[in-house]
Amino acid sequence: MRKTSVLISSLAMALMWLLATPADASVTVSADHETYIVDGAVIHHERFENDRREAATCTTCHWQIHLICKSWSDTAHGACPSLSASCPREQTVAEVMRADAKLRPEASSTLWHLVGHTCIGDGGPASVIDIEDELHDRWRIPLPIFGFRTRPPFRTLINLPTSVVFSASATTGEMKATVAGINVAFRSSAVRRIVCTPACAIDNSSLVFGIPGNTSINATAVWTASFDALGLKDIPVSDDPIIQRATQTIEVLRLHRFLETN
Repeated sequence: MRKTSVLISSLAMALMWLLATPADASVTVSADHETYIVDGAVIHHERFENDRREAATCTTCHWQIHLICKSWSDTAHGACPSLSASCPREQTVAEVMRADAKLRPEASSTLWHLVGHTCIGDGGPASVIDIEDELHDRWRIPLPIFGFRTRPPFRTLINLPTSVVFSASATTGEMKATVAGINVAFRSSAVRRIVCTPACAIDNSSLVFGIPGNTSINATAVWTASFDALGLKDIPVSDDPIIQRATQTIEVLRLHRFLETN
């Protein structure tokens, strides 16, 4: 008897990408309004001299960003005119201090060290936590229904290539928005995988079964998310992936049995 069981992931008709639960605000401002303190990943301006991608993914970093130039014409800091020339007119130059620690060190700690300069506007530094929080609060990307069928359906022959056709061809989704005052391109992407029990040979979207009998075909689509911002691409979203699952049982026949039963 033929047995077919297709299990499509929950929320099949309206599955959405959900970001992590919002965290506490990651940016604070000193009493004199001249220093931003940021816990976690931060997206520095393009004029930052060090690795911007590493800074944008460093969850254990702490930052002190000191405004050293009040304007392009500021003469209090001797280097202001030349430093400001690399920043947009609406932004000013700041020194970037970094500390790597589980907890934020005291301001006087020797763990802080100068790592470069950046440009800061009225909105302050771009905290990755703050960007993710706003994405969580305001935006969703719908994911396609996940399922598959085989060709031929339900029954196949031993050592005969059997095609797998997924119900949706899309493995990416994208949305553009202004988040925390920053233009952001937010996308989701999926990696598909097939596992057979008993084992089968997998070649692209074709399966070859070497053992007769009922075989369970289990497919998954693992969705992760990332975003582009301030010239950096594919900054990963700090959340667990969404996993869609589907399964089907197919009967694998030897050729002589197929001829006898049909």
